[in-house]
Amino acid sequence: MNKLKYINFFFVRSPLYSFDKFKMIPNNENNLDEFISTLWNDQIFKEALFIASMELYSEWETSIEKYPIGNVKRRKINISILKIILEFLREVLLLVYFRIIQQHK
Repeated sequence: MNKLKYINFFFVRSPLYSFDKFKMIPNNENNLDEFISTLWNDQIFKEALFIASMELYSEWETSIEKYPIGNVKRRKINISILKIILEFLREVLLLVYFRIIQQHK
């Protein structure tokens, strides 16, 4: 039987953004293009998107250079990016939930 080896370091996952950042997500499709365009200047988000999906990042970069706001192709890419943002939010909520559980134990 093998003995377990203990590792003397650990990782702490914490959300990149506060809930206030997520409150900025528009609640209608008309403002989505502008919101996603502003994220192009957010280096942390760009890196996170690149890691999550290099293909989507590349398409986003092309769409910003090639298509005007409101273009159908750009809107489809923006909706895909919104799905990634919502996935980030889901992870933040899970982290908060687990921290609350740990605090109550």
